[in-house]
Amino acid sequence: MESFQIQFPAWYILICLAAGVLFSVVLYYRDSTFQDQPGIVKTIMAVLRFGTVTLLAALLLSPFLKMYEQTVQEPVVIIAQDNSSSIGDFLAGEDSLAYVAAIDKLASDLSGKYTVERLKFGATIEESADVNFEDKVTDISQLLEYVGKQYGDQNLGAVILATDGLYNRGKNPLYLSQEMQAPLYTIALGDTTVKTDLLIQQVLHNRISFLGDKFPIQVDISAHKLAGRNATISIQRINGSKVTTLMQEAIKIDDDYFFETREFLLDADQAGVNRYRVRLSGISGEEQYANNLKDIYIEVIDGRLEILVLGSAPHPDLAALREIISTNENYNVTSDLFSDFDDKAEDFDLVILHQLPDSKHNITPLLATLDKANIPRMYIIGEGTALPRFNDVQDILSITGGTQNSNEVTALIDPQFQLFTIQENFENQIRTFAPLNAPFGEYSVNPAADIYLYQKIGNVDTRFPLMLFGESGGLKTGILAAEGIWKWRLYDYLQNGSHDLTNTLINKAIQYVTIKDDRRKFRSMPSKNLFNDDEQITFSAELYNQSYELINTPDAFLIIRDDDANEYSYTFNKTSHSYAISIGRFAVGEYRYTAFTDYGGKRLQINGKFSVKEIQLESYATTADHSTLYTLSAKYGGEVYYPASLDHLSEQLLSSNDLKPVIYQSVRNRPLLQIRWLFFGFLILLTGEWFMRRFLGGY
Repeated sequence: MESFQIQFPAWYILICLAAGVLFSVVLYYRDSTFQDQPGIVKTIMAVLRFGTVTLLAALLLSPFLKMYEQTVQEPVVIIAQDNSSSIGDFLAGEDSLAYVAAIDKLASDLSGKYTVERLKFGATIEESADVNFEDKVTDISQLLEYVGKQYGDQNLGAVILATDGLYNRGKNPLYLSQEMQAPLYTIALGDTTVKTDLLIQQVLHNRISFLGDKFPIQVDISAHKLAGRNATISIQRINGSKVTTLMQEAIKIDDDYFFETREFLLDADQAGVNRYRVRLSGISGEEQYANNLKDIYIEVIDGRLEILVLGSAPHPDLAALREIISTNENYNVTSDLFSDFDDKAEDFDLVILHQLPDSKHNITPLLATLDKANIPRMYIIGEGTALPRFNDVQDILSITGGTQNSNEVTALIDPQFQLFTIQENFENQIRTFAPLNAPFGEYSVNPAADIYLYQKIGNVDTRFPLMLFGESGGLKTGILAAEGIWKWRLYDYLQNGSHDLTNTLINKAIQYVTIKDDRRKFRSMPSKNLFNDDEQITFSAELYNQSYELINTPDAFLIIRDDDANEYSYTFNKTSHSYAISIGRFAVGEYRYTAFTDYGGKRLQINGKFSVKEIQLESYATTADHSTLYTLSAKYGGEVYYPASLDHLSEQLLSSNDLKPVIYQSVRNRPLLQIRWLFFGFLILLTGEWFMRRFLGGY
C-alpha cells in the first residue's frame, strides 16, 4: 500500500497550481504569435506549460511516497530429537524405523500450518532430521540454551523435545535460567523399568599425576535386583594388547538397590598417558555388561619442578610464597632459612632468594653451585638485602645511592610486556593492592631486561622497575624489587574472596623463569596428548631458519602408527608461517607419531605419542528419567507425550489458539525524485511544447 505525502502543509499545492496557471497565462493569453492557429493549439501548449511549471514547483515541496509493507511470520515449531546411543538401544530394529516414521509424520502434519524446524542433539546440535542414534553424550541444557538464543526473537510457537530425560554432559536442565517464550512438549522415550544390573556409576580420579607419586581412584558401584550375589572389582593397566591386573577386591551385594564406594591407591610408575580399566565381574541375569567396565586415562608427568625458597630471616613473605607455589601441582616447594639450609642446591630447578644476599651470610658458594648447575633464580629485595652485593651477583638491575629507607609502592603494568599474560581485570585490580616496600635509591636497568611492573610512589608514576626479568650469566633471572607479597595475598582475598590473582602472578613468573628454551629448528606436536574418540585430532608444526625466524618453505610430513603397526601418512598444510593439519577421528588406542621435514640438507624429525579414549557415558545410566521430562514440561507450560500418542500431540498443536501468525509492518519512504517515470513525464511535457512551438513558427 502506498500514499503520496509532502513535507509541507497541503495548501502549498495550491501555490504550485497558481504558479502553473500564471506562467501559462502570461505566455499564451496575449501572445499573437499563434493567432492564425486554431484556439485548441494554444490551449494544448498552455496546458503543457502549466503541467511543467506545476510539477517543478511541486518537487520543491519534497514529495515522497510512503509505502507500507506487511510480512506474515507463521509460528515456528521446533522438533528436537535426542541422537544419543541410549535412544538407539531403546529403539532397536523395527521400533527405530517406526518411531522415525512417526516423527516424520508429525513434522509433515505440522508443516501444513506452521514452520517446522528439525534439530538433533547429542554431543553437538545440528539442524537436521537425519538421526542415527550414535552420539556418545547427551546435553539437554545446551539444546535449551541454543533454542532460547537462536529462536528467541522469532514467533516461536512450541518446542517438542524427544528424549529419555538422561543427560551426562552440561548443566541440570531443571535449573537453567534460560527463558523460553513457548511451551515445551516432551516425547518420553526410553524404559523406566529398573533392570537387573551391576554397573559402575562413576569413577573419580586425577587427570594427571607425577612420576613416583601415588594417586587415588574412587569407584561408585551400583547393583539392582541382585541381593545376595557376589562380584569382584579389578583395576587393570592396559598396555596395547597386554592387560595387567593391579588390584582386585570382592563385592558382596546385600540389597536390591545396592550402592558402595571403593577407593584404590595406585603407583604412578610409568611416565606418559596411562590407560587403566575398572572392571566388575559379570553376574548372570544382567540386562547388559557394557557398564561393567570403564577405562580411565591418567597422564603421569616426569617433570615436577623442585622450587627452593631461601630467606635471610623469618618473614611472612616466606609462608606466603610457600602457599602460592603449592597451589600449582607442577611444583614441589621447599622453604627454609639460609642459615638452616643443608640440602643440595643443585637438586632444585629454581631458587628464590628472599632478601639475599644480605650482610650477615655469605651466599657466594651457593650462587657458584647454582651457576655450575645452570639453575635459574629469582630475587626478592627487602630491607635486609645488601644492595652492593646484590648489584655484584647479577647484571639486570642495579640500585645505588640507597639507604635503609624504603618507599611504599604500588604496581603499574607495562602494556608492552609480552613474556606472559594474566587475565584482563588484573591490571585494574593490582593498582588498588596494598603497597609493597621498595628500597629508596637510583634504579638502573639493563636495556635487554623485560619490565612487567613499575613502581607508583604515592600519586607519582615512576619508571623504577618493580618486577622484571632478564638473563644474567646466561641464566633466566627474575627480580621483585620489593617485599610484602603477603599483603597482596591478604588484600586479594579481601577484595575477591580468593588468592587467585596473586597466585597467578607469582606462578606465571616462576613458569617463565623455569621454562627451558626450545632451540630445536623443527617442532611438532598434537593439540593435546589425550583425545576423545569423537574429537578431531589436530597437529601443528614450526620450522626455524638459522636466524630462528619462522619459515614453511619445505613440505612437512606426518606419519601415525597404531599398536598393530599400521601406518597413516599425511602432508602438513602450510599456514602463514608454520604448518597445521587435522587428521580426523581415530579409533580408541595408543598411537605414535613421527613428524619430519628436510631442510638445509638435513632430515629434521620429531617423535611422540598420543592416546584416544572411548566415551562410555551412555552405557552407565540405562533407566529413563521421565520425571525430569514432566518437570521440564510443567516449567515451560507444555505436556508429556509418549511415542504412541504423537497423533494427539499433532491434533493439539494444530487446534491450539495460542499458535498464531505474527504480522510485521514496515514503512519505507521513497522520494519522488527517485522515480524514473517522473523524468520521462517532464521530458514529454517539455518536448511536446517545444515541438509545437518550433513546428508552428514560435522559434
